[in-house]
Amino acid sequence: MEDDAVEAGAALRGCRGRGGRGDGLLGAGVPHPAAQVLALARDYALGISVIRSGHPIHVFGTNRLSDHPRGPAFDTWRVSRHPVVARSTPESGYMNAVADLGSYNVGGPYLLNRSGFFSNPTHHDHVHAGLAA
Repeated sequence: MEDDAVEAGAALRGCRGRGGRGDGLLGAGVPHPAAQVLALARDYALGISVIRSGHPIHVFGTNRLSDHPRGPAFDTWRVSRHPVVARSTPESGYMNAVADLGSYNVGGPYLLNRSGFFSNPTHHDHVHAGLAA
């Protein structure tokens, strides 16, 4: 992913889809998170930490399968050049924008009054975006 507004490091290496823009599929009918990341990067400078690799198979502390290993999810550690963990970070607007672009499961340091949002201690330092497969 080559966009000055997105710092993805290893998270997006090898995740390019058709045309190298991250708009491909990870499997039959599974949306590629890079398309959503690029759409969000129009309004936010982002730091993406995890898409697929580097995340456990299960949601921390549970037996539920995580969105990440299947592919339709990403975690954001920095929004508008501020770490999510910092109080100065405008993550509520970002979290709503993530949901508006099709995420069914949005988690972060704050619980917003909207369906599909969650908050817990594990998500104190990043925003999770799970895309509907």
